[in-house]
Order: sequence, then structure tokens, then C-alpha cells
Amino acid sequence: MSEERARREEPVEIVAHDPAWQVKFEAERSAITEALGAIALEVHHVGSTAVPGLAAKPIIDILVAVGSLEDRGALGRGLSALGYANVPHDDDGRRLFFWKGVPRAFHVHVVKLNSWTYWRHLVFRDMLVSSPELRAEYGRLKLELAGRFREDREAYTEAKGEFIERVVAKNVRGK
Repeated sequence: MSEERARREEPVEIVAHDPAWQVKFEAERSAITEALGAIALEVHHVGSTAVPGLAAKPIIDILVAVGSLEDRGALGRGLSALGYANVPHDDDGRRLFFWKGVPRAFHVHVVKLNSWTYWRHLVFRDMLVSSPELRAEYGRLKLELAGRFREDREAYTEAKGEFIERVVAKNVRGK
């Protein structure tokens, strides 16, 4: 089985929050910053592993903000040197996606600095960090969806989308 196929077929597994996720992020942020140099304007820990107390898939999500998505070659070379593979998808105009590890250990989302995609990731993370009620609600949803879509990562991710969009929109509108 190819490495890409093995990654695509990994089941959705939610585990208890692990404080070591922050340590892993810090090490990976240093490596990414060194590999990408000035291209990486900002590097953030996002996703559920960035939220203390929230159960998550044990995959560190990293948001890399850049000035432009046009220099895909330099981005790809820099991340490839660290073991990342680019995963083309329909959203490539707004976000480039890379993963690393079998099983997956890291996801890197490369976005344009100050774009809606950039802010969406940061706003959602910060709302989960600041609200125990929202964090608990999202945790319950993730567990339920992981049970329902254990063998279908795409469906799992899509099913969380409505919740994420609703929460972010509520913050943007101010209630």
C-alpha cells in the first residue's frame, strides 16, 4: 500500500488532550520557520490540539501565513525537505495543504496572511480556548462524528464544518 493511500485510509480516532502536543508544535514551528525562511510570515498552532482540554485526533495542525500563495515551488520545496507531502484539493486557491507522517502526525495549512481563511482558523481556535461550554459542545460533536464517520475522514471533516462556520459567524457578527 502506498504511503498516500495509507494516510487516506487512517481511521478517525479522537484521544484525550495531550500537553505534549504543544511541545511537538513548538519543535515543528522552529523547523518550518527555518525551512521556509522569510516566506513564513507567521506560524500558528491551530485545530483541536491547540486547545487545552479538548480531545482531538492526534495530529498537530499548523497554520503558516505567507504573503502570497503564488510561490508554490518554494513552499513545496521547503516543506518537502521536512518530510511533508502536498495534498492538492479544491481549495488550493485559498489554502495549500501538506501532511507528514504515517500515521499522520502533522497537517500544515498555508494561507495568505490576513485572508478570511487565516482569520477563520485563529478565531475558531481562540473561541474554543476562551469558552469551556463551546469547547465541551465541540468535543461532544467530534466524538459523535468520529463514531459515525470512523472510516471516512472527508465526511468527518465536512460534518464539523457547519458547527465551525456557525461559531465563527457568531463571533464575527458579535452574537
